[in-house]
Amino acid sequence: HRHGPEAGYDVLLQAVLGKLQLLLGRRHRRHEHAGDRAVPLHLHQVQVGPGQQDRLPQFHQLLDNMGLNALDLLKTGRAFMVAGVVITLALAFLEAVRLIGLLPAILGFLLIAFDPFLIALSRLLHLDGLVSALMLFSLLAWLNFLDRGNRVGDLALSAIAAGLSWLTKSPALFLLPFVGLTCLLELGRAWRKENTFPRALLWRLARSGLVWSGIGVLVFILFFPATWVDPVNTLRQIFAGAARYAYEGHDSITFFNGVVYSSGIPDWRFYPVNYFWRATPPVVIGLLLLVIALLLPRKFPLTQAQKMTTLRLGLFAMLFTVFITFGAKKFDRYLLPVFAPLDLLAGSGWVAILSLNSSQPASTLRRSRWSSPNASSECSASLATRCSIPSWERARQALPQRVVVVTA
Repeated sequence: HRHGPEAGYDVLLQAVLGKLQLLLGRRHRRHEHAGDRAVPLHLHQVQVGPGQQDRLPQFHQLLDNMGLNALDLLKTGRAFMVAGVVITLALAFLEAVRLIGLLPAILGFLLIAFDPFLIALSRLLHLDGLVSALMLFSLLAWLNFLDRGNRVGDLALSAIAAGLSWLTKSPALFLLPFVGLTCLLELGRAWRKENTFPRALLWRLARSGLVWSGIGVLVFILFFPATWVDPVNTLRQIFAGAARYAYEGHDSITFFNGVVYSSGIPDWRFYPVNYFWRATPPVVIGLLLLVIALLLPRKFPLTQAQKMTTLRLGLFAMLFTVFITFGAKKFDRYLLPVFAPLDLLAGSGWVAILSLNSSQPASTLRRSRWSSPNASSECSASLATRCSIPSWERARQALPQRVVVVTA
């Protein structure tokens, strides 16, 4: 028997694989050589990490013992991943409607739903799509908490999503300092408006930040069994692993901008260049239109709430890019959390510019007749499920049957 974090992993993995076994309707087939009595499985015999291809026979043997097929396991895992992303984006859409209005939220989430990079990584059994959706939901709920009456529900939703994002992938811990930064921005705005230091606001924001952090940490511990038995060592392993990856770089040889890197990529241009390679033209044009609207406030009037949302989401995208740039290990998918916020800003840019041809200015579009709860719910369901529609099947059928993929 093992102790510490490994014991927690075994318990969790046995529970998950047991549930998958029931879902797939397969029978357990492991028996002793001398009889039919089932032998308990020890999942710690299968390890993951660098060089895991050498352990594939062990993994396939484990699946065979559980009565599972590798493709069935992958299909089930993908279904859960897509469902999680869709539900999270639907909730994030409702938060976006309350924050910037229905029309900018619709256009922004249409850009999110049709973003090829987001769609591709959301359909894989991988973590980047899910952590991006959770971070977006947490961020929008927190901004609603700051701007719309300090509702406890917004605070709780943001903290729960943050805790789940920390469980998903460690870069989501960036939300902690960023929430603190938004509090400082609120203090600075109040100080500038009142010409005096807002002590009451400072106490309220500090209390809210502590409650937000506490709920997030509680969710993190509740759904991470390893922290039940050895929390200190578990956290030490998480931060040590993140620091090692950031310092040592990756194991694979990577090509970027005419240079072959054997371990890490020190070039700071990696993520900005990759963003413009991955972003779609409507998103890039929408961001440029938003910049124009901000530079010409008389021609394109925006509310103070819209300006603050633009500032915060823009700061999030920029600072998160700087944050992951410090790491030597660089992959384009690590930048995925900034795509959805920038898509949302691009939608606001299109609305601001197109309001020239409307009888309503951009500042009143957020309170249009489309801002009813029923319309918001219907749009959230239709836009979020767009991520799971297999539109790529038609493109795949049009391709030749034999395709050679070359990677650098």
